[in-house]
Amino acid sequence: MATVEKYLVLFPDGSMRWIHTDRANMYSAFREVIGCDCLECVTFPFGFCCMVDELGKVKTEPQPLNPLASLFYRGTAYGDPLVGAVVFFRIGRVNGEYDCVPLSERELHIIETVIGRRVPQ
Repeated sequence: MATVEKYLVLFPDGSMRWIHTDRANMYSAFREVIGCDCLECVTFPFGFCCMVDELGKVKTEPQPLNPLASLFYRGTAYGDPLVGAVVFFRIGRVNGEYDCVPLSERELHIIETVIGRRVPQ
């Protein structure tokens, strides 16, 4: 039986929710909640990452700015903020390979501190 993991999603309007997925369907679940065909991994200086819509800024109807997620991203200082929904995760080892794994309590605390509110349970 597959283990279900949970990943935090932060939407442009500031709302948050968890998605629950097993490892075999993880990337499909990320694409579905973000609303994209092509995922891009964005790293943060805090030791965790997020997945975004790689084409979110160039679509016919570009994704809206995600101001809270952009707080974590260095590119924002250079006029390159994050847009659309983002899925937070960290890089860890899974079966000897590097892959996405759920956030630790420490990383959730960093997110709560930066955005100024609690992550939903």
